[in-house]
Amino acid sequence: MEDLASDIKLKHLSIPSTVSTSTDSIDIDSVSTQQTGSKAWLDQILSEQGVAEITEGVLSSVKSEKKLLNTLITNGCIASTKIYLVNRAEKSPIIVAIMELGKNIESHPNVVHGGFSATLVDNCLGVLAFQLYKFPVTKTLNLCYKKPIHPGQTVVVVSRVKESDDPQAKSSLQSDRCTLISEILSLDQELLLSAEAVFVDISARIEK
Repeated sequence: MEDLASDIKLKHLSIPSTVSTSTDSIDIDSVSTQQTGSKAWLDQILSEQGVAEITEGVLSSVKSEKKLLNTLITNGCIASTKIYLVNRAEKSPIIVAIMELGKNIESHPNVVHGGFSATLVDNCLGVLAFQLYKFPVTKTLNLCYKKPIHPGQTVVVVSRVKESDDPQAKSSLQSDRCTLISEILSLDQELLLSAEAVFVDISARIEK
């Protein structure tokens, strides 16, 4: 996890909301120490080169009553979000999503439902997959729940292409499929959930 998190140095310490909800902004500096713990890793600012905020583009692409991510945002399940694309020279891109969770997503008291957490990860992995393919879909998704996630908590979802087991290959990226990995982290870099998924590009089948 340390290698994964060390690659990600978030660009903003104050993260304004991109949707109209009950919470107008995520201001990391104003959050209590009890909630954030040590946020030193967030204080490492992303280098200017290769970093782009893509929140508006992602949200506009799901701005439909039929899209689940849009439903979660408009109903306040996700109070606020920022999404960044990290392009790295000679390496696959990384997606970093910072999300303030809403209040109506519990399973047990004060614990986010595992299915909701899975939905967050699947959507973030999908954002990454669309950077790689024309029409990617989830084939498999495996999750490992590490620690409880709480309603109202601000989390960071980091998604990337999995490195290949083949020493001759740099990653698992193939012409029509790839294996992606994702982690949900707290603001103090605590691992809450890890996931691995296979995405397949079905654009050739659709065009036929």
